Amino acid sequence: MSFSNKIKHWFRDLWRYPLYRPVDASYDTYWSSRDMHTLNSFQRERVRIIAGRLVSGDSVLDVGCGDGRILEALSVAVSGITIAGIDSSREAIRIARERGLNVGQADIRNLEALNHDRVDWVLLLEVLEHMPESERILAWA
Repeated sequence: MSFSNKIKHWFRDLWRYPLYRPVDASYDTYWSSRDMHTLNSFQRERVRIIAGRLVSGDSVLDVGCGDGRILEALSVAVSGITIAGIDSSREAIRIARERGLNVGQADIRNLEALNHDRVDWVLLLEVLEHMPESERILAWA
């Protein structure tokens, strides 16, 4: 690949995946305006890959669970798993609770307050790009 093409790809990827985009009040608005009933193809593929590694009896904590549709799909795909999630959006948590999921509101930037029990799997899907201290979050997970 030429240097010029490498630069083009770098800018394309930077546009798609910003290094840090803080979460703000618009995050609740985002959740209140989404189609909450279906998984897109990208989400279905994530569920397929993750479910392929889970076994009955595993526990999963989804940090940044949003509306819970990934957790819900995993619980359908793999019987006997224990699922829980946290998200900073009140609106996303409200929607996830309407789905009957075990979720709570928390700010991952305040890791000390998250004192979670030991779990087998921690999911951080579409989370780290919003965090200025992603290495600290990975160490916690």
